[in-house]
Amino acid sequence: MQPHDIDAFFAPRASLDMEAYLTLTFTFECAGDPRVAAAHLASEQSTAQWRRIGVHEDFRPRHAAKVLELDATPLPAFSVPLGVIPPGPVHRCRAVIAHPHGNFGARLPNLISAVLGEGVYFAPGIPLIRLEDIGFPASYLAHFDGPQFGVAGVRERLQVHGRPLFFGVIKPNIGLAPGDFAPLGYEGWMGGLDIAKDDEMLAD
Repeated sequence: MQPHDIDAFFAPRASLDMEAYLTLTFTFECAGDPRVAAAHLASEQSTAQWRRIGVHEDFRPRHAAKVLELDATPLPAFSVPLGVIPPGPVHRCRAVIAHPHGNFGARLPNLISAVLGEGVYFAPGIPLIRLEDIGFPASYLAHFDGPQFGVAGVRERLQVHGRPLFFGVIKPNIGLAPGDFAPLGYEGWMGGLDIAKDDEMLAD
């Protein structure tokens, strides 16, 4: 990334239609210029290379994640020992990034891949990072039906009121046939479980 590329990964909140973006709050420690590190973070999770070599185009206005807020505090060193220490002054940062949800659509695996995938953990100059929060606009949540019953509905169906609901996962958490699952579920329910989950690892 060239110095003149950095600004394209920053934007004032008021300049964006925030219904088109998730807001991601990251804390990280970086080496070098925090502004450059934050721009790399936004780039790596969205456009990365934003144009083809030799072609006059720029996909950043539509597809790039944008840094909305960046707070940086100097540190004497990284908070945990690192095998390879990137060069430059160390800062602890908090960044709020707007990520266009059109990049991945209403698909949670794609969302997780974008905001917690390879790009985030290989952003140059950022060896330590944590995603603290995701803000979802109403336009994104509208794609999902939400829970079938909700907490109130589950309580009503189970006739459990005035105490916590007890939930447990049957182990092994994948591979049991119904005939093998049934006695384990029965034992759990007789032991006080309200809900026994049978598909912790089942994704299809």
